[in-house]
Amino acid sequence: MITLLQGARGKGKNLTIVYEATRFKNAGYKVIANFKISFADRYITNDEFIEIVSSRERIINEFSNCVLCLDELHILMDSRSFGKNGNKIISYFIAQTRKIECHILGASQFSGMVDLRFRQQMDCIGFPFYDKFTGYCEVEYYDLDALQSDLHRENALKPSQIIFNAKQVFKYYDTNEVIEY
Repeated sequence: MITLLQGARGKGKNLTIVYEATRFKNAGYKVIANFKISFADRYITNDEFIEIVSSRERIINEFSNCVLCLDELHILMDSRSFGKNGNKIISYFIAQTRKIECHILGASQFSGMVDLRFRQQMDCIGFPFYDKFTGYCEVEYYDLDALQSDLHRENALKPSQIIFNAKQVFKYYDTNEVIEY
């Protein structure tokens, strides 16, 4: 599953990624992230990520049965760098993720800033809203696969929704961490 979380600063994109990562972790998946999550199995920089996806063997060894949590996805896969080799290598990797049980949770303020090849592979897009007063985060997910199918078009327009207590998630990461690029 490839999911992009989109929204303005402070709306809960990383909060939602960390919440979803806890669910993957509890289901037995490795958690790998380009930002520090306390329960992650591995922290990687964007440069390390590109090194790994440049090697078929390393992809299989390091990203099988995992959830990959990528903050500031537009830095890693900038739409303005469409022709660059790094973006091409990443897009080849993304096309293979289902074969190795690698799920991607990415965050960006604007989906248009993320390389088109990533956007074309997305399964769903989520729009989080963190309410600082209640301490809860509400996320609406849209199934992009269903939107492309005439059989499920009316259901696809209805988002699935999750609501979670953000206070229980904040302890797992630093909301002010700056991502290396």
